Amino acid sequence: MQIESDHLAGIFVDVIPSILPPGSIFAAEDPLPRVYQDPLSPRRPIAMDIVDSNSSTCLKIPATGQPPEELSLRLDAYGPHESFSLGGKGIQCDESHVVAMTPLTDSCSGGYITCTLRAEGAEGCHVTCSLRPPVDPFTVLVYLRAFADIDALLCDVQF
Repeated sequence: MQIESDHLAGIFVDVIPSILPPGSIFAAEDPLPRVYQDPLSPRRPIAMDIVDSNSSTCLKIPATGQPPEELSLRLDAYGPHESFSLGGKGIQCDESHVVAMTPLTDSCSGGYITCTLRAEGAEGCHVTCSLRPPVDPFTVLVYLRAFADIDALLCDVQF
């Protein structure tokens, strides 16, 4: 199922990403701060770069010691999803570098469940968030961190 997003007039998408640095929210087409810019890219990134099916448009994952020290994003996926893949360069698929969580559907307390991770090749990560029943839209918060000496990039999110 595809929808027309209010944020993206005239563009049909089934995943809407937002970037959530401390104290801010950047919508899908908002230019992001330069801390998220791929050093090899001539233009400032936008959140849609990670869902545009173009692996050459990426967001830099800030390194430890480089504020904001992580790439925090929210993904709103339309359709009954429960898993997705993160692809890029230098992504470490472990709980120290990737945390994904989704709101509990049957909780009034605003609780979250942590999603499970499985490495995909050398630089990818498969994320599964087991919700019963699956929800539409499927919302997940993802936090990515990188080592100080690695230029880590998030280039693709695929549902």
